[in-house]
Amino acid sequence: MGTTSKVFNTILRESPPDELLKAYLGSTSTPPTIIIDEFNRFLSEESKKEEIRLFLELLVQVTKESNKCKVILASSEHAFPYRLNLVADGNFSQNATDRIFAGEVPPKDMFELLTKKWGMGSCLASVFIACYGGHIWNCAIAVDKLHYNKEKFRANSVLGSSLFSNVDVCMRSNVDKMSELLEEVARVGFAPVINNEDARALIGSQYNVLGVVDSTSLVIGVPEATYQAQEIDVGVVPASQSMRLVIATKLSSLPSKQYASKNE
Repeated sequence: MGTTSKVFNTILRESPPDELLKAYLGSTSTPPTIIIDEFNRFLSEESKKEEIRLFLELLVQVTKESNKCKVILASSEHAFPYRLNLVADGNFSQNATDRIFAGEVPPKDMFELLTKKWGMGSCLASVFIACYGGHIWNCAIAVDKLHYNKEKFRANSVLGSSLFSNVDVCMRSNVDKMSELLEEVARVGFAPVINNEDARALIGSQYNVLGVVDSTSLVIGVPEATYQAQEIDVGVVPASQSMRLVIATKLSSLPSKQYASKNE
């Protein structure tokens, strides 16, 4: 269990969250900004669903309703908004003022980091960016594995099996035109959907394969003009560059007839 989960479990067990927040907010005259990092780990506590729901209601009370503070919920996974709404019975996202999808470090900046700060050769750096995008942690793990395993190193050993199995789940689903959506995401890095309730977007988000984004959110790497050009408000992006490559790999392994039948 992660540190974040332990902290929240301690808070919920030893001190009611409403009393804790009220005591804290009552101790300062200036409305503070509270940042809760890796909140997605807290959501994984199934046995705490009711406590989590009440905690989310409390956050709405002290922010939107009473303006006593501002709260930023941070997560390292694209499935976070989906899981957050699931716990809150679909009523939390409408209370969120802004949604920022930071994504990964842009390729140009990542190339500079790898070559100038880490001392990596330009060719190897290009391969790393192609495999891991701007995911610094994955790149760091890959460097260690490459150092120890040398010629036995395999790029996908860094990614973990869940990326592959989660894409498999999405592709095997009976959702209409799922493979077609995944193909566009792999090819372009973005695909439009009808709305947030699009079945393909929901299952892709549920398994952290896709992230649902919209024109009201700040999405690094997706220009506002993308929505205007396609006359849409909602779309999906791959959860990461690595996920984008896994999607492409899985689609390319399908027999052409099977792939075609999935999109008919």
